[in-house]
Amino acid sequence: MFTDKQIKSFWNRVNIKSENECWEWTGLKSKNGYGKTGIRNRISTAHRTSYFLHNEIFDTGLYVLHHCDNRLCVNPKHLYQGTPKDNVADMLNRKRDNYSNGYIHSEETKNKMSNSQRGIKNHNYGNFVLDEITINKIKELKAKNYSIRSICSILNTKYNSTRKTFNK
Repeated sequence: MFTDKQIKSFWNRVNIKSENECWEWTGLKSKNGYGKTGIRNRISTAHRTSYFLHNEIFDTGLYVLHHCDNRLCVNPKHLYQGTPKDNVADMLNRKRDNYSNGYIHSEETKNKMSNSQRGIKNHNYGNFVLDEITINKIKELKAKNYSIRSICSILNTKYNSTRKTFNK
């Protein structure tokens, strides 16, 4: 998959310490604090690349998460794969939700903006667009007595659009 030169280039950008400490990425960083690397003409996160280099089994449909909560860490012992649900649960447990650190649209949320092309009806709430799937999830969580802020964190939606859905 990777050439020896690519692997060497990757590890030259890592501050390797003892096997249990965080190995921090020293190369390019994204706006949200993750390491960025370009191997095989593809941009990827450094921790995802590290996980791929060290594990024979790699499910591309899953996320690569940090046990250590250090976005620059690429130590394979600190990384594990999980579902988007695992990622949200981890975020909430560590108090890294949208309202703790400011709102950043995920790629998943940005992709929802084009749902009409996939036959899913979108609903406009001022400057925000929610698809029927998200609206149904909001209503389902509302029925389970989740607060608006909790629902925003879980579904990665804006407060006002979620609140307006609550009131329908």
